[in-house]
Amino acid sequence: TVSYKNNKNAADKESKKAPMITIKGKGEYSGTRTEKFIILPQEISGKNRFTIIVKDTKYTKKALKPAVTVMDGDKKLKNGKDYVLSYSNNVNIAEKDDAAAPLVTITGRGNYSGCMQETFRIYEKNISSVYIQKIDNELYTGKGIKPTVMVKPSAKTTEQLYEGRDYNIK
Repeated sequence: TVSYKNNKNAADKESKKAPMITIKGKGEYSGTRTEKFIILPQEISGKNRFTIIVKDTKYTKKALKPAVTVMDGDKKLKNGKDYVLSYSNNVNIAEKDDAAAPLVTITGRGNYSGCMQETFRIYEKNISSVYIQKIDNELYTGKGIKPTVMVKPSAKTTEQLYEGRDYNIK
């Protein structure tokens, strides 16, 4: 008979959980013999097998780390267990195909080795989503009225947006 132990995950012969095969003698052969063997990690750079999905994300003036999904065929891999992520060029507005496009590097670990890179998009916020504080009523003067406007990213923030830097008034 043949039996296996620790034969599911990548490991080498010196590992605490080294893969093993045990052969038990039969007929003219008696006793057992156990041999350790190696299970190599899967190389993730084989793009035909792996799918990487990186969500486009809104510009925030801060380093962005959008959600990443890594699939090995139909199996969804786990960040921290199967791979780790690192990001670069992830602060400024950019398209996926720009020379300095935002980039996520996926580095295999555990049962996976190697690395892959995928670009993603950082897009501007739409001005229609900002909060404009109530504009005071103005008296008729016979001339164009230009009221003072307070513009903020949202009603819940104290951060103010500035004319000429964040928006223009037409």
